[in-house]
Amino acid sequence: MKRYDLAVYIGRFQPFHLGHLHVLEQAKKIADRTIVLVGSSFRPRTLKNPFNFDERKAMIKEAAAVVDSRVTVCPLRDFIYR
Repeated sequence: MKRYDLAVYIGRFQPFHLGHLHVLEQAKKIADRTIVLVGSSFRPRTLKNPFNFDERKAMIKEAAAVVDSRVTVCPLRDFIYR
């Protein structure tokens, strides 16, 4: 299996579920470092996006024992029509 320096995983994670966890585990298998970009991070709460960035980051870290120093979770701002 080919090995990469970096994997980037982008999603809203509203909420973080087992499917997301599986993808994150696969990313860790193929890359030395993984960046998880949490979309819609600076949007107000809505029915579609009920959790803010800090809550989703905590969910990811609690659900994913695979989150360690090789995984970075960062917010991602939405830009409409760009």
